[in-house]
Amino acid sequence: MMNVTDMYNTSETSTNVYEIPTSYYIYTVVSVIILLLICVGNGLTIFIILKYTELQRDTSFLMMSLAVADLIVGLVTSFSIADYYVWGNFPTCLARYVLFTLCSQASVITLVCIAIDRFVAVSYPLHYTTTITRMRLCIMITVTWSISVLTSIILVWWHKPLQELECYFYKIVPMYFLSGVAGGFFIVATATIVGLYAAIFAQAQKQANKIRMLEVTMNPGGKPVDNRANIKSAKVLGIIVGIYLFCWAPLFIVGFCNTPLPNQTETVGVLFTVSGLLASLNSVVNPFIYGWKNKQFRKAYKKVLCG
Repeated sequence: MMNVTDMYNTSETSTNVYEIPTSYYIYTVVSVIILLLICVGNGLTIFIILKYTELQRDTSFLMMSLAVADLIVGLVTSFSIADYYVWGNFPTCLARYVLFTLCSQASVITLVCIAIDRFVAVSYPLHYTTTITRMRLCIMITVTWSISVLTSIILVWWHKPLQELECYFYKIVPMYFLSGVAGGFFIVATATIVGLYAAIFAQAQKQANKIRMLEVTMNPGGKPVDNRANIKSAKVLGIIVGIYLFCWAPLFIVGFCNTPLPNQTETVGVLFTVSGLLASLNSVVNPFIYGWKNKQFRKAYKKVLCG
C-alpha cells in the first residue's frame, strides 16, 4: 500500500512535536473507505463460498484465491495507517511493502488464471472438465502464491535504507525492482489477460455467427437473430480489461518513467500515492465484476444481504 509523499511529511515544531498535516487526514479517510469496501466485498465472497455447497465447485477455488489476495490488500491498507500513527519504524515500514507486493502479485496472477479458465470454457467446452481439473486448479493456485511469495521476499534484501521517518514507497522500493521485476510480471500478465479475453470474444462471435447461419438456414423467413447477447458480453469483457488497466497501469507507468532518475521529487511521490490507491481500488471491484456476473454468486449475495 502506498504512503504519502514528502508534501505530507510531518513538520517539527519548536517543541519537537510532530504535527500531522491535513493532507494525511484526507489520505487516511480515502484509505479507510477503500479498506472497508475491500473487507466487505471480499469477506462476503469468501463467506458465501464457504457457506453454500453449490458454490464450492472447482472453479470457485480461483474466486477464493482472488478474494483472499484482495482481502490481504485491505489488511495492508489498515497496516499502512497503523504504521504511520502507531509504529513508524523500519521493520513495519518494510513489511508493508513486502505484503503489498505479495498480495498484489497474487491478485494479478489469479486474474490471469481466471482468464485461462474462461478461455478454455468458451473455446473448448467439450474438453473443459477434463482440461481444467481440480488438481490443475490447485497447481495453478500453488504456483500463483509461490511466485508471489518469492517476488515479495526479494524486497527483504533489495531495498533502500529508511531515512528518518520517511517510510514512502519510492524511498524504500528500488525503482528497478518496480519496473524490472514487478513491472515485468505486470506486462506479461496484461498481455496474457488482454490476449485471452480478445480470443474469448472472437470465439464467442464465431459461435454466434454459426448459430445465426444455422437459424437462417432452417428458418429463412424468420426474424433476424438478436445480437444483444454478443454486445453485452463484449461490454463485460471490455469492463473487465478496462478496470484492470485503469487500476494497475498508472503505478507501473510512474515506475517505468522514473526508473532512470537518480533523485525522486515530491511530485513523483504524489503520483505514487495516487497510483497506489488506484491499485488498491482493483481489490474493491474484483468481487463485483467476477462475482456479480455469475448468476449463482448473485443469488448468494442477495440471500446473505437481503435475508
